[in-house]
Amino acid sequence: AGWGIDAEASEGIWEEIPSEDRHTRVEKPRLKEAASHGLVGEFTRLIEPHSETDPAAVIFQTLIASGSMIGSGPHFRVEADRHTVNEFLALVGDTSKARKGASRGHSIRLCRRIEEPWAETRIKEGLSSGEGLIWLVRDLAEKDGKIVDPGEAYKRLLLTESEFASTLSVLERPGNTLSPILRRAW
Repeated sequence: AGWGIDAEASEGIWEEIPSEDRHTRVEKPRLKEAASHGLVGEFTRLIEPHSETDPAAVIFQTLIASGSMIGSGPHFRVEADRHTVNEFLALVGDTSKARKGASRGHSIRLCRRIEEPWAETRIKEGLSSGEGLIWLVRDLAEKDGKIVDPGEAYKRLLLTESEFASTLSVLERPGNTLSPILRRAW
């Protein structure tokens, strides 16, 4: 509770785009005020006057980073399904102008202050294969009663890719297992 968008605020969080002619004039959508309540909203309002990042990007990046940091313990049920605070996000904006990386930087800085060991060891960049992703969260492996691989004790992982086009290229490689592994991770 208090981290980001609650159930009531999530319905209709985007303001209507004011435009008489949507074919000639395009404005970026803005979040409604209700979408920026709680601690994440307060954090976003604190940095907004000092940053060029879009407040929506800061909110979303902070929800993603904090969800990874919190892990899969806290959850709620939707019918028979267990929903944790781990999420996926793809931010889309103009190259070199949208400040997507800057919004991630703000969220990482906040999380680093909350839990530095997680930030130092569990934030990784790049998606190359399903096997590579599994390696980052692998379990301990034993053979003949001896540990041959200690595995990764901490499963919480924030995996980032600054250029989503790179991920799309990887997904097109013949035999690449990244797409089904990502779908299962969801």
